[in-house]
Amino acid sequence: MEKPVRKIDLRGAALALAVLAAVGPALAQDSEVEASVSVGVAGLTGDAADRAWFGQYNGLRDRDAYGLLDFDYRRFIGASGTSTGFAGSNLGLDTRELIFWWKRQGDWKISADYGELVRREPYSINTGLLGGGSTTPQAVHLGNGPGSGSALDLETRRKGVGLAFAKFFGPALEFEVSLKSENKDGARLFGIGMTCPSPTAPGCGPTTGANAGWAVLLLPEPINSNHSQVEARLNYAAGKLGLTGGYYGSFYNNSTGALRPVVPGSLNGSLGNLLPLSTGLQGILNQPVALPPDNAAHHFDIAGNYALTPTMRANFKLAY
Repeated sequence: MEKPVRKIDLRGAALALAVLAAVGPALAQDSEVEASVSVGVAGLTGDAADRAWFGQYNGLRDRDAYGLLDFDYRRFIGASGTSTGFAGSNLGLDTRELIFWWKRQGDWKISADYGELVRREPYSINTGLLGGGSTTPQAVHLGNGPGSGSALDLETRRKGVGLAFAKFFGPALEFEVSLKSENKDGARLFGIGMTCPSPTAPGCGPTTGANAGWAVLLLPEPINSNHSQVEARLNYAAGKLGLTGGYYGSFYNNSTGALRPVVPGSLNGSLGNLLPLSTGLQGILNQPVALPPDNAAHHFDIAGNYALTPTMRANFKLAY
């Protein structure tokens, strides 16, 4: 399915010398630099339908050719014990990632990252649905029968950022904190259905020769949410005692609280013929459908161990 990919890999002493020349001769006496860049092109055969499963997560589905770009830069300063790094991968795709870190060994560390991920539904849907993937989809009768609708391709995209910091307060105490936040947008397979009458809706009419008393509808779930996480931890280790305590928080916010479908008074029957809905069924199918609600979770814990003897250790953990 993939054609051979040619990459131009620039690494080693030549590129390291070029970077050193750019940042100034003073650094050459005190630092070590490693850098590499990888550039290429990917060519794919077939069309998007042929690559439906192959390109479900890797970003190689919609186009026949893609640019590829990766890089990695690392610098270490021996006098201060600090190191810096900056790396990127898949920068020409929908699955790109970037990461940066800066640290002094045994003292502190700062890092940041950014990443994207796309998930494409491998099935292409032929439907007359209007507004598929929105909060107000409208079901439409296909007058020319199955296959006469338009293609609906569903996907979800994630974009996330992260920050982290760690600091040593002497040889025995360390503090760590990290923050992550991810936005998710798109739509995924979802639907509703009802069979009349039922214990929950005894007033709706059953199926007859002239009316449809049941329906199953494809109504993609719209997604527009954010998930953020925070974690803080204090670690202590000295002599025979080791302790760690921290907090973890998870916060989910969904911007789409409900799906509000618009369903007409007549739908296709099991044989593809147009039938009016039985009494009460249309009102039930037009009811709002609740989507995942906002939520939050909090976790506190403390754990430790103590060396009673060289061969015996006591452990404990308390969490809420």
